[in-house]
Amino acid sequence: MRPARNTTTWAPLSTNYVAQSSFHVKKSVVAFRQSFSALVAEMINMRNKERTECNLWRAVNQKLVDAQMCRFHIPGDVLERFLFFASTL
Repeated sequence: MRPARNTTTWAPLSTNYVAQSSFHVKKSVVAFRQSFSALVAEMINMRNKERTECNLWRAVNQKLVDAQMCRFHIPGDVLERFLFFASTL
C-alpha cells in the first residue's frame, strides 16, 4: 500500500493581505528602531551625566586635598568624614 498523500493545499494569499502585512511589519520595525534609538540616546546621556558628576567629585576632592595639604591644614579625619558624607548625597 502506498502512504496517503498530503491533501492539504495552501490557498494563495491575496495581494491585499500581503501588502497590509508588509505595511504593518515595516511600521513595527520603524517603531522599534525609534524606541531603540531613544533608549540608546538615554543611556549615553546617563553615562555622560555620571562621568560629569564623577569628574566634578574628583575636582572637589582634589581641591579639598589641596586645601588640607597647603593652606587650611584641615585634619585628615575631618576631610575623610566630609568626603564620605558628600559621596552619599
